[in-house]
Amino acid sequence: MVDRKIICLCLDVSEKDIIDTIKEGYDHMELVKRYTGVFMGPCQGKMCSINTLKIFCKITNTKIEDMKIPT
Repeated sequence: MVDRKIICLCLDVSEKDIIDTIKEGYDHMELVKRYTGVFMGPCQGKMCSINTLKIFCKITNTKIEDMKIPT
């Protein structure tokens, strides 16, 4: 069994998918949203937004207070 941390339950996006996206050069939250689809499922980010932002901030050394949730 593969251990996957699912961040976006609607679109089945894992933590690894988000990390890989950022490391590929998509270093803006809007780009991560468009590339992975997080924030775009039926819940419109209500389930995945905070976890996605935490991962993004950890990888890019950004303060979460400075982030805005993409619309």
